[in-house]
Amino acid sequence: MLTGKPVVSKRVFNQLLPELRARAFTVSGVASMDALQRIRDAVASVPLGGEAGQTWDQAKAQIVDELDPYLGDGADYRATLILRTNGFQAFSTSIHNVGMADEDTTHFQYLHGECKMPTPSHLALNGIVLPKDDPFWETHTGPWGHLGCMCYKRTMNEDQVADEKADDEKKNPDAQNVITGPALKQLHHGDIIRDGRHFNVDYDGPDNTGFKWSPGDFKIPLKDLEAKYDPETWSDFQTWARNQALTQNQSVWDWLTGVSALTYTDPIAAERPAAPGISSLLAHEARIRGLTTEEGLAWDRNGKLIGHGEGADRVNWSEEQVAKMEGGTLTHNHPSGLPPSMRDYYFAAKTGLAEMRVVTKDGVWVIRAPAAGWPGKDDVARAEWFRQLKPKLDERLSHYSVSDQPAALVDLIRHYTEASVQFE
Repeated sequence: MLTGKPVVSKRVFNQLLPELRARAFTVSGVASMDALQRIRDAVASVPLGGEAGQTWDQAKAQIVDELDPYLGDGADYRATLILRTNGFQAFSTSIHNVGMADEDTTHFQYLHGECKMPTPSHLALNGIVLPKDDPFWETHTGPWGHLGCMCYKRTMNEDQVADEKADDEKKNPDAQNVITGPALKQLHHGDIIRDGRHFNVDYDGPDNTGFKWSPGDFKIPLKDLEAKYDPETWSDFQTWARNQALTQNQSVWDWLTGVSALTYTDPIAAERPAAPGISSLLAHEARIRGLTTEEGLAWDRNGKLIGHGEGADRVNWSEEQVAKMEGGTLTHNHPSGLPPSMRDYYFAAKTGLAEMRVVTKDGVWVIRAPAAGWPGKDDVARAEWFRQLKPKLDERLSHYSVSDQPAALVDLIRHYTEASVQFE
């Protein structure tokens, strides 16, 4: 279950809808995807135990070693939090699945986990009993609300529920645990009364940032998720998900819709054009990421492969290929690891590319054309426009050291051209 969580950067994690974040794995402050994957695998090894896995202490020591270069003295605390949150999800999921499959189990009981600083709203729920199919458990199975939550639930049969009801008869109404009637309706609206006090137990929180997950199988049906959002918000998220790489050869949307990460097949060797789409593009980028010479591939505006070019320190394209690039996509690698060069921006503008991608070992720089397109009706006009802009860029760059100029150029292009330049 834990090994099924894709490893993502913190930036991608933060752009996921709140309901989806529990299905991905990240660690704030850790930039290396390899380190993240090793941390995830260490967490996943704990529930296995025995020869197949590690003890809690062994896994924690490994995670601390991975975190130390990034977090220093904070590595020990963060390792504990990572193990608790992710390992506890697996524990809670096991209880949920066993209870739902067991015919004798009719209810779950909410139990507050031990912690030094309990959350009042979580503590207010301690002991409540609800039918196992009550929707409350889809949103309030620990950990919920925040990543440090240690609340959990236990299974109960009819006899145990009867005993709990007998105990409730001796208590005040707002201290009873078996929740029914008006109190249950109130709970479903995010409110519970304990000792005469109201507690807000809405899992969304005041700013819709609550930690959410589905305890049954870590999945939230997309159709149910879509129904929670207005059309504009959902459309924006869907567009982002289709164009955001989750792994080297899989988009966020591929992951959500169950499309497997594709194995790369070289379209040149296969003598056929690559299928358009983000998965094909990312497969190519996974292959060229580690090359020591530059290599690029380009697609036209319809997603048809134009061709491929290569060179020792720059990619060379034929005039015929360049003529087909307007509105298309081009990707190539930078073995140096540097951001886009002046020539990259010039080439993107001159050819009228919708998107140019620069692949490095650490990620991908993406240049997207201004909303109104690159200025100029054709390649000649667009080339002239950039030539007139270049002296201004050169003058501004002269105020920076040579080592700082590539990063400074990114900001200057954003400012003077309204193009989008992002590191993804």
